[in-house]
Amino acid sequence: MKRLLPSMSMLAAFDAVARHKSFSRAAAQLNLTQAAISYRIRILEEQLGVELLSRTQRPIALTPAGRKYWVEIGAALGSIEDATARLIQSEASGQSTQLRFLAMQAFASLWLLPRLPRFQTRNPDLKVMLVSWIVSSDRMDSSTFVQQGLDASIMYMLPSIDSPGVTKELLIPDYAVPVCSPSLATRKKPLRTVPDLRRHTILHALNWPDTWQSWLKAAGEPGLRPQAEVFLQHTALTTEAALHGMGVAIAHAPLIYDHLKTGRLITPFKSMLPIDQGYYLLYPSVTRDNNGVRLLADWLRSEFDRITPYLKAQLSTEFKACR
Repeated sequence: MKRLLPSMSMLAAFDAVARHKSFSRAAAQLNLTQAAISYRIRILEEQLGVELLSRTQRPIALTPAGRKYWVEIGAALGSIEDATARLIQSEASGQSTQLRFLAMQAFASLWLLPRLPRFQTRNPDLKVMLVSWIVSSDRMDSSTFVQQGLDASIMYMLPSIDSPGVTKELLIPDYAVPVCSPSLATRKKPLRTVPDLRRHTILHALNWPDTWQSWLKAAGEPGLRPQAEVFLQHTALTTEAALHGMGVAIAHAPLIYDHLKTGRLITPFKSMLPIDQGYYLLYPSVTRDNNGVRLLADWLRSEFDRITPYLKAQLSTEFKACR
C-alpha cells in the first residue's frame, strides 16, 4: 500500500508560512523565493485535495483544515529537528569532534579570524568550520541550524528578537565610535573637536545606516555636513578604508580593539554611543551540552573579558543610548 507521505520540502514550506503568516518571511527562513514557497504549498494542497491557506486574508490565515493539519505537522517536524540535533550532538561527542558555526562577515574578518588560531591551539582535536554571511538575519530559529548544518552562530541582533528553540547568550554589547588613521588626524586639517569633521570625509556603511547621524546628534552636531561622504557595503570595508586614510569611519567598538591597541586606528573624540544591538552566541537549546559549542562559548567570553577594560579606558565618554 502506497504511503501518504508528502515531501519534506512541501511540509517545511507549509510549516514556515503557517508560523510566520507571511510568504516573504517563510521564503527568507528557507532561503527560497516567495514563488517557490507558494508553488510547494499549492502542490501540497493538490495532493491532499484540501485548501490549507485562506489567501484572501491579510495576513495569511490558515483554513480550519489547515490549522488542524499544521498542529500535527508542526509537532512532527519539531520532533525531526530535535532528533537530528541530538544525532549531531552524539556524533560530535565522539573522537572526531567537529564545530561548524556562523559569524557575520565584519565580525569574522575584524575580530574573529585574528584570534581563531588561539582557539584552535587550545582545542587541537576540534575540527572548526566557519561560515560567513554579509547580511544579518533578524530571525534564527532551531530549524535554521538544521537546514544550514550549523552547531552555533554569532549574530549581531537586538535582545528582543525571538529565536524559538534557540539559546541566546550575550557576548558583548555594541558601541559606535568614530575612528581614523593617526596620519589623517595630524594633517593640515586636524581632528580635535566634532565640528572639525566639516573638513573631512565621512565613511558610511550601507549595512549600518543612520549610525553616523545618531552619533552626531548625540554629540550635539545633528546638522553637520562633512567635506565629502563615501558609502561602502559594510563596516569591515569602512574600517579598512579608515586604515588607509580615506576618511573617518563609524565603527563597532568591540571589533576595532586590535587596531586601537596597535595604534593603526585612533578615536579622535573618545566618545562612544551605546547601540541597542549586541553580539550574541546562538545555538539550538537541545544541543546546549555539545562539547564544541561549550568550548567556543567559554573561549569567546574569555576573549571579550580581556578587551572590555581597555575599551572602557580608551573611550571615556558614553552618550545616551541610540534608539
